[in-house]
This record gives sequence, structure tokens and C-alpha cells, in this order.
Amino acid sequence: MPVWLPAPVTVEPELTLICWRVMQTEHAERHFVGIRADTRTGRVSSPICELNPATLSGRTTTGRKYRVSGPARWDIDALYTWLEWCALYGVVACRDVTDDVLAVYAAVSRQTTHLSESPKVPNRS
Repeated sequence: MPVWLPAPVTVEPELTLICWRVMQTEHAERHFVGIRADTRTGRVSSPICELNPATLSGRTTTGRKYRVSGPARWDIDALYTWLEWCALYGVVACRDVTDDVLAVYAAVSRQTTHLSESPKVPNRS
């Protein structure tokens, strides 16, 4: 299966990934890895420079915006693309940090829910 370079950011400024993970290389660079929702092909992002845990979206060093959708899980095509990308760019060590990202997302979600709840007013009858 061939692996190719992505279109320029000016052509594809934003993408949505399904069957996604967040991987970190030995250089502490984090990347979105998943399946493009529109083409159903594997994708590895450039390094993530901004990550919004409240929306599970982010921006990469190229300026492209990524949004992830659905459950965080591996897909065989996404895994293949990641492994090929690692070989192409000389990545020798990596770790899956998706659970770390999801933990922050859960904490932010709980905090947002807590802040949006109406305060309890004691009944003074």
C-alpha cells in the first residue's frame, strides 16, 4: 500500500479523523494518527502544536486543523500508515498518549458540567 505526502494546508486546511490515536515520538512530538473521515485513508499529522482537550481538536505545526470523531481506537490502515511514517522519518521509539489526552478531556468535561450546573439554593421554609 503506498504512502504519499499530504496536500498543502491551503488546499486542505481542516481534516476530521476517525479511528484515531495520539502518538508521541522520542522527540516529544505528538501526532494525530487515524483514518480520514472523507477518504477513509490512513493519515499521520505533522507535530501537534495546539491541542484543545475540550473539543478534541488541534492545530499542527503546518497550520492544519484536526478534529477527531468517534471512539479512539486503532484501525489496521491507520496503524500501517503510522508504521510506514515512522520508518520514513526515522522514528525509533514512540508511545501511545491517547489515554492521557482522553483523561484531560474527561477532566475538562467534568469541570464544564460542574460549572454549568445551577447552584443549589437552600429551601428556607
